[in-house]
Amino acid sequence: MTQQPGVCMIISSFHPIVGGAERQAQQLAVKLMSRGVGVCVLTRRYAELKWYEEIDGVPVHRVPAFGPRAIASVIYTLSALVWLLFNHHRYQIVHCHQALSPATIGALAKILFGKKLVVKVPGRGIEGGIAQIGMMPFSALRKKLLRQADRFIYLSDGISEELAKFGFANAAVKLPNGVDTERFTPVSVEVKAMLRERLRLPPTCRLVIFTGRLNSLKRLDILLKSWADIVRSPGALECHLLILGEGEESTSLKAQARRLGIEERLSFLGQKENVVEYLQASDVFVLSSETEGISNSLLEAMACGLAIVATDVGGSGEVLQRHQNGLLVKPRNQAQLTDGLLTVLRNQALAEQLGKEARKIVEARYSLDRVTERYIELYNDLISGT
Repeated sequence: MTQQPGVCMIISSFHPIVGGAERQAQQLAVKLMSRGVGVCVLTRRYAELKWYEEIDGVPVHRVPAFGPRAIASVIYTLSALVWLLFNHHRYQIVHCHQALSPATIGALAKILFGKKLVVKVPGRGIEGGIAQIGMMPFSALRKKLLRQADRFIYLSDGISEELAKFGFANAAVKLPNGVDTERFTPVSVEVKAMLRERLRLPPTCRLVIFTGRLNSLKRLDILLKSWADIVRSPGALECHLLILGEGEESTSLKAQARRLGIEERLSFLGQKENVVEYLQASDVFVLSSETEGISNSLLEAMACGLAIVATDVGGSGEVLQRHQNGLLVKPRNQAQLTDGLLTVLRNQALAEQLGKEARKIVEARYSLDRVTERYIELYNDLISGT
């Protein structure tokens, strides 16, 4: 049996803190371990969390990071390096899930301990892409350290352009996020009805769902305005909007819903562990973001066979083909978002066809099994020097 590499994943936060990067790191770590790859996770410790625990069988080590932001970053970096030094025998590859502090730690680990370095750039601009480096303290030093990376993993062509701008094109590899297509899967009409009853969701109306972090980049303020137009549109559509997630915009969005008079036609459900069941109970997925890499929530909804209405940002336009497996609208365009949602809400046959085609694309290109195999190949190539 071939000896698999040891991988230390470094990420600023990890489960139970929930976000796209955290979810992808956790799912990939679990799948890699099931294939015989030794994985551990190194992350910041927050006050209420343990220094060490195993999550889904993955060893998770948390190191200190406290004080004002700049000081916390230094403490996090130094304490992570100490851990990497004392545990250097456990890994050959450092896989960093962000291009900021984790990548800085990874670059220093390569210089000091001779490890291979993989840096994943999960989003664009403000949301964590390579462009953010230029805004940070010691940005020139960070850029030099990032040149240590053996591979940059990017999700969409837009991120590739940013990597090229910073001179990292030669080490760039396009490798998408993956989704567990066995867990996230369509269900029958009968199962959908059972899920709605158990989850206490409206039993007969068309359900539209958003899942993700409630922050300003998701532009849920525009979605709520569109929803107000939809529920007041001619034809008395029977529809309800589900918003799953938490974030800094939660209070203001609930206040906006009250001002718009649409409280009875939507539900803020907060963070849910069983997101898959809410997706399977729904009919349409909506993503109103003004920036994305490749949205995990989008891929999960596609895997569940939902009709998709999404803004044409980041990798969404690479995943979705207009009127073939989803509807794309311009970002920050309330009228187009409204029209797209009305189209799939009024035409159930079209919505079902879009959902079937969305599922096919995910199975063919974005299954977690396929993505895991590509990571294992990449790791082995780095270790063998090819």
